[in-house]
Amino acid sequence: MTEKSIDHLDEETQTYIRSLRSENAKFRTEKNDFQTKYAESAGLMADANKKLEEFGALQSTHEKFLTEFEKEKDRANRLAAVAKFKLDPDEDLERLKGSTLEELTADAEKLAVRLGGVKPSIPLDPAAKDKPEAPKIDPIAKAFKDAGL
Repeated sequence: MTEKSIDHLDEETQTYIRSLRSENAKFRTEKNDFQTKYAESAGLMADANKKLEEFGALQSTHEKFLTEFEKEKDRANRLAAVAKFKLDPDEDLERLKGSTLEELTADAEKLAVRLGGVKPSIPLDPAAKDKPEAPKIDPIAKAFKDAGL
């Protein structure tokens, strides 16, 4: 008789032991399946974590480029404003105040006027915008001409 043999036991005990062995085999199979799935999941998690790290690096690079872009955009706006009024970029570029091209241009114009390089621009009369344009041909003169007078 071997140690695993249950032939010497009564029938009821043998049936019970066989059911326990069967149940144990089922649990071993489930455990092995779980370990296989866990190993696959662990690999997927490692891949996902690697991709998250790569995404974080890309996001950081993107933010760095956005910051550089904003700096260069501001510098280009300042250069455009300085060039428009023929100011010295080495001296006057950083003096300008404003964050948009319009603000920087207005400030550059004030600086140019103060330095005497440009005459101040005269703003249009707001009421002049509402006035209709004068006709090119005077209707009264046209009527006299059409009448032969």
